[in-house]
Amino acid sequence: MLCYLAVSLSAIGQQLPPDQPEQDACNALLLCGNSFHTPYSYVGHGTKKDLSTTPCEVSFGSSTGEGNDMWLRLEVSTPGTIVFEITPANYLDDYDWAVLNITSSNCNNLSPSQVVRCNFNQNAQVTNNGITGLNMVSAETGVTAGTIGHNYCKYISAQAGDVYLIMINNFGYNGNPSSGFTIDFSGSTATFNNAAPPTLDSIQNPCTDSHYAIITLNKPVTCASIASDGSDFSLSSGSIASAQGINCTGSQGYTNQVKLLFNNPLLPGQYIIHAQNGTDGNTLLDLCDNPLMLPDSLNMQVYKLNSTVTDHICENQLPYHWYGQIITHGGQAVAQATFPNVSGCDSVVTLNLIVTDTILANEHVTICPDALPYTWNGIVVNAGGTHAASYFTQSAAGCDSLTYLNLTVQYPTATSYHLEGCGEVVFNNQTYTQTQTASDTIISSYGCDSVYAQLDIIVHPIDTVSEITDTAGCGLVWFNGKQYHSTQTLQDTIRNQYGCDSIYRITHIIVYPNHYEPHYYSVVNCDSVIYEGKTYYNNITLIDTFQNTMGCDSAIRYVTISPVHFQISLTADPDSPATNVFVRLKTHANDNSYQVLSWQPVSEFPVQNAYDQHFIPLHPGIYTFIVSGQDDDGCPASDTLNVSVDSLYPNAFMPTAFSPNGDGLNDIFRPYFVNKSGFEVGTFKIFNRYGQLVYRTDRSLTNGWNGTYANGQPAEAGVYYYFLDIRFADGTKLHLQGDITLIR
Repeated sequence: MLCYLAVSLSAIGQQLPPDQPEQDACNALLLCGNSFHTPYSYVGHGTKKDLSTTPCEVSFGSSTGEGNDMWLRLEVSTPGTIVFEITPANYLDDYDWAVLNITSSNCNNLSPSQVVRCNFNQNAQVTNNGITGLNMVSAETGVTAGTIGHNYCKYISAQAGDVYLIMINNFGYNGNPSSGFTIDFSGSTATFNNAAPPTLDSIQNPCTDSHYAIITLNKPVTCASIASDGSDFSLSSGSIASAQGINCTGSQGYTNQVKLLFNNPLLPGQYIIHAQNGTDGNTLLDLCDNPLMLPDSLNMQVYKLNSTVTDHICENQLPYHWYGQIITHGGQAVAQATFPNVSGCDSVVTLNLIVTDTILANEHVTICPDALPYTWNGIVVNAGGTHAASYFTQSAAGCDSLTYLNLTVQYPTATSYHLEGCGEVVFNNQTYTQTQTASDTIISSYGCDSVYAQLDIIVHPIDTVSEITDTAGCGLVWFNGKQYHSTQTLQDTIRNQYGCDSIYRITHIIVYPNHYEPHYYSVVNCDSVIYEGKTYYNNITLIDTFQNTMGCDSAIRYVTISPVHFQISLTADPDSPATNVFVRLKTHANDNSYQVLSWQPVSEFPVQNAYDQHFIPLHPGIYTFIVSGQDDDGCPASDTLNVSVDSLYPNAFMPTAFSPNGDGLNDIFRPYFVNKSGFEVGTFKIFNRYGQLVYRTDRSLTNGWNGTYANGQPAEAGVYYYFLDIRFADGTKLHLQGDITLIR
């Protein structure tokens, strides 16, 4: 037996894409229990139009038959009567339906003559909360379109073996998607056949994504039976992260497809998906609560879609032939070949072609003249030079390799050097301390005489003096573009025109600290402050700095000037009272720590230092009150308040019509009073003409009725009835009742 799923009137249905399977008669959902609920809204009429018209459409002269429809199927097991009620989730939705007897025919060729009951009752003026169906009271076998208030048709007497199709057209309120419905067969004496259990039908694995797969079953299962953690299934290799029914929203609805999401993308290979009982205590259940038969499984192949091969060839092997393609040059991804697999997914192989040119190499050798002739790889070389000899071999890959010998013969040369230095000159590991002319021989790293050198040496004497200077400052010193914050000594060397040390300059940086003592003073007075002959009206801080004999800061004086502008004010609540109304007088100040000193008139207020007072005016007129106070600094202030009191008029005015169209005129229905205070609304209730309560407020007028139901839907234009209790400050009680016209 299916469970009834309660849905509130404010539920919003999920609109399915067109051409759902159950929108065709031959794919009708087979029912076997007392109740069935769908949260879905349908559009169109499936892949084909099964029923062109019904006897219930003649009043409009049209032949539409199906419209936003879905199909249900009943197979009768035991004879009896069939009754049902279709209850919309939103009572404003309009559901039309037709019942066809196809016992002696099939679902492929339906005709209007097979319609045994139909009801196209109009729900634009809502009756029976939009509920429609078959009952034991109605005598009508069909209700034509446009009829209002005929929600039921006559019951069906069914025999064992009878087969019925129920077509249900979904029309949402005001052209919106419908919100779903429940069809309940409670009260039927006939019983319906149970169905065969569901089985796994097929599996879809996308070519380009191995993160998920979609399992298709041979019939719909309930969304509530699908474990969201994917535990209704297991994977032969790898793991399942979650499962979700296609078109399912939480536990609502039904589907014949389940999407499995894997924890990690599956590697290419063969996999088996097994059905099992999930962590929710069951496997998948069909609309008759029949469980998926176990064991059941599906095979799934994940293909390797992309791969790369790298081939190495010699230059003389170009052009290169590869899977029917002619390759004329090497490089990365120079060609691709596509191979479709049995699943229809293309597998692409990319070729990286590495072409090895003739290997050219150079070997550099340096020798002394006495090493000639020179033998290299069995070749006798008599003279140096570039490409003095060449050696040809073949690499392991079969590609040619050619090496050239570049032979350098190092013959000695003669040259002269002019050398200068301060105090000494060092050349070829020899030290010279005076000006002179000398000769030397330089030996190369190969042990050959390389250079015969003639040396012209000049040694400059070192003669230095010292310069010492001092520079000082407060807090910091700038010297040569640099900032110094502490005392230190700088040393610098100045060289002469020969680059030799000439002057040693020593600079003493002296930084005197800025040690100063801060002194803080505060001067406070009411309204203004006079300090050092000057008057201040606003807060200000004066800062003075004093220096010592070194010219450095030694003391800072901070003087805070604080004129106090204390203000006190008095308010009344309500501010325009009527006689006999309790009025509260409340003080306010711009200083939270103020004190109240006195109230006037003194005779009215025995407690003179209270922050709040109250009074009840017995006569109309103007009442004057004065309050005085001071802040913590002793600064005084006062305020005078005139309260105008009106006579109490214990009466109220009720409009006869209102138009809640948002134009700011007559948008709200409520009572109106002469006074602004002095009354209290007890209970304010409004009913429609069916006696249904549409608005209520207790002891709070709020803003009155804005012409909408509690669910926010606009109320229909027409006459409504109100009841209102009011109590006035003088004890008068008033009960008002009447009607109000809502105009749209």
